[in-house]
Amino acid sequence: MVNFGAFLIVAATAFTGVNSVALPASGTDVGPRAAGQPAIRGNAAASCTLWSLVPDTVNLIASCDDRTGGHHITEIEISACVGNQDGHIACQKGGGAGDSCVFFDIHFSSSFFTISAHCKNRASGTVTTDNFNMNACLTNDNGNLVC
Repeated sequence: MVNFGAFLIVAATAFTGVNSVALPASGTDVGPRAAGQPAIRGNAAASCTLWSLVPDTVNLIASCDDRTGGHHITEIEISACVGNQDGHIACQKGGGAGDSCVFFDIHFSSSFFTISAHCKNRASGTVTTDNFNMNACLTNDNGNLVC
């Protein structure tokens, strides 16, 4: 991640299926949404866009709506909301999945947000979870991603 003033250049070439994207720095107000598109409370998939993995971290970054009708860039550590249960990722506040999982390949629309991961299991193997529903683990709280 390279910080150029108020903008982050997110080069996700290390992650399969994730494109590079330039976003304002986390916490930056990027202005109001189009008229008639109020922020939806709670549902991160419906109220956040431009999802990206931050390279060399276990962080997600997105542009999320706030209560004023604006939106701003927010960042959250996946491990804060996701755990590793014997190789399978699951929603778990403070789960720490980043210690034993590699996250890749995110997909999003206005109704879903999924992520895939390779996670270690108890048998010293690796389990791949494809298209895990992150919307079950994250919510939008006034423009900020939280568990």
